[in-house]
Amino acid sequence: MKSFRFFSLGVLASILLLCVSSWVFLPGNYEVQQEVVVDSEISDVFAQVNELRNWEKWAFSNASLDSTLVASFEGPAFGEGAIYSWQSESGDGRMEIVKSLPKKRIEMRAIMQEGAFISDISFDFSPNKDGILVVWKECGEFGWNPLNRFVAYLLDFEGKIAENYKQSLTELKTVCEQSGN
Repeated sequence: MKSFRFFSLGVLASILLLCVSSWVFLPGNYEVQQEVVVDSEISDVFAQVNELRNWEKWAFSNASLDSTLVASFEGPAFGEGAIYSWQSESGDGRMEIVKSLPKKRIEMRAIMQEGAFISDISFDFSPNKDGILVVWKECGEFGWNPLNRFVAYLLDFEGKIAENYKQSLTELKTVCEQSGN
């Protein structure tokens, strides 16, 4: 009985230590940003991002999608109120355009796992000497759950998202530049 008590106290102390260390040493939020310059008309680049159905051409083309994924679209075809939802064995989610400023900025909100994870996403478009600079940014929080923080740290969540965004923006560049010719 005495050894069971010491074992239980040891497990409890370990759990408490992991929780406290994750709250103190691991970030509770994340921010990912990638950018690309596209040699195309700003209206064409903006339209590719502003219509969520277009994302299959560039944003989801490089992902090895879950075979159980079922996607749907709701609301208007483009702009504010356009919604992309998905369901799969690995998780459900919803992404909605909440603000669309033509040829300047698109703001979105992504909600995953029944609201456990909420991200704010933005795309900024600005002309520069080589074309249109597109900046894709996502910010969110891991919340208070220490397991979320540990998993995000161990799996390099920010790094994987950044790499995915980089590949997707390269695809966006290709799609826009090919359609402009």
